[in-house]
Amino acid sequence: MNIRKIISLLYHQAVTGRRHWRHLQNLKEWQWLPPGQLQPICEQRLRDLLAHAGKHVPYYAEVLRQAEVIDSNGQVNLENFSRIPLLDKAIMRENLDAIKSDDFSRRRGIAFSTSSGTTGESIQIVQDRGYAEWNYPVKLLGDEWSGYSFGQKRVLLWGAETVTEGRKEPLQTRMQRWLNNQLWLDTFRMTPEDMARYVQIINRVQPVQILAFPESIYDLANYLKRNHLTIFSPLSIQTSSGTLFPHMRAVIEEVFRAPVFNRYGAQETGAMAYECEHHSGLHVFPPEHHLEILLPDGSPAGPGQAGEVVVTLLSNYIMPIIRYKIGDIAAWAGTPCPCGRSWPLLKEIEGRVSGIFISPSGARVHGIYLGYLMFYRDWAGRFQIIQEDYELVRMIVARIYENGKPREPAHDEMAEIEEKIRLVLGEGCRVEWEFVDEITPTPAGKHCYIISKVAEIT
Repeated sequence: MNIRKIISLLYHQAVTGRRHWRHLQNLKEWQWLPPGQLQPICEQRLRDLLAHAGKHVPYYAEVLRQAEVIDSNGQVNLENFSRIPLLDKAIMRENLDAIKSDDFSRRRGIAFSTSSGTTGESIQIVQDRGYAEWNYPVKLLGDEWSGYSFGQKRVLLWGAETVTEGRKEPLQTRMQRWLNNQLWLDTFRMTPEDMARYVQIINRVQPVQILAFPESIYDLANYLKRNHLTIFSPLSIQTSSGTLFPHMRAVIEEVFRAPVFNRYGAQETGAMAYECEHHSGLHVFPPEHHLEILLPDGSPAGPGQAGEVVVTLLSNYIMPIIRYKIGDIAAWAGTPCPCGRSWPLLKEIEGRVSGIFISPSGARVHGIYLGYLMFYRDWAGRFQIIQEDYELVRMIVARIYENGKPREPAHDEMAEIEEKIRLVLGEGCRVEWEFVDEITPTPAGKHCYIISKVAEIT
């Protein structure tokens, strides 16, 4: 073990506490437990969180009592768990102080702001050391499934705001990345010149793994393909913080000659699910997250049924997040993973709730259908399809240049796309095109392909 790894381990122990190593060992053992042995462990962690929230969190003291989840003696009744009202960012914003634990001052909390969907409206989230002690080992175990071990060389195609703005990153940030053996390449802005430089860096560094936003490494893969360039092949590629569509995985794996492992998580709740070596879906970590997938009527979705993800974070007591609508659409797998792990398996993450278009008749059109209308177009880079209202869809397309000139779409192609949009959204739907040189990512450095402003208000 080299000196950098030793120092890094000591640093993380100081930040997250010593218990995270015990939690990591527990997770490694619990992943192989049969459901009958795993369920009591997860249920007890859920009971402990609810008991704390009912006693110490003003908002939940009232909510859990009304839902008959906690009785007058403080006893928890999990049979009524589904009666707890769903939580979202608007409710959190309105009840920010009431959602914090009354022992807030003695808990070591770290506050940060997270944006609210496409509106960009932020809300403050606070996470305590207990959360850090569980979230860190979740990431370590998920990384191990992808063949990556802590301290190995890793390149991140990620957002680095200070780099984008030309500012020097804080010394602590630079030191932490050095300790973790990580090199960050900024994706808040990725021009062809940037991508050419990133290819040179990856070829020189030769990382064991690349961790990236799906759309960022997909853009880089397409750049390599268009320019007939080769790049160093890492042991694996891990994608996170965006929707990994099947065609994106295929292009990335073809160009980088490495398997892609998808990861699902959020700032508010941490890493929630990882793909294992069998690539049969994403395993949820039930000792840390109680995950539900709900249909529009609030009933649980069956295997293969797409529904809204609702998550309860089991480790954060300073600001409990219980039955939280995270804003994503997903589906459970219909069969268990061949790996033998007993943890719940997500078939796929299908996108954001705001990526569901709604027709005037009330029919819901999934963003994947709309996205496939634009994928594989050799004249389109990044794009956004925005449903402004029932009768207007805007198509924003970043141009692809060849020999200094933009590639132009054929009139028949554009007409075909418009026709297919009207087929699902109605003949009265108007389609407007806008061609640009660059589409700006979100404040978090991500890219939203499909945005429905109708879905956001319905």
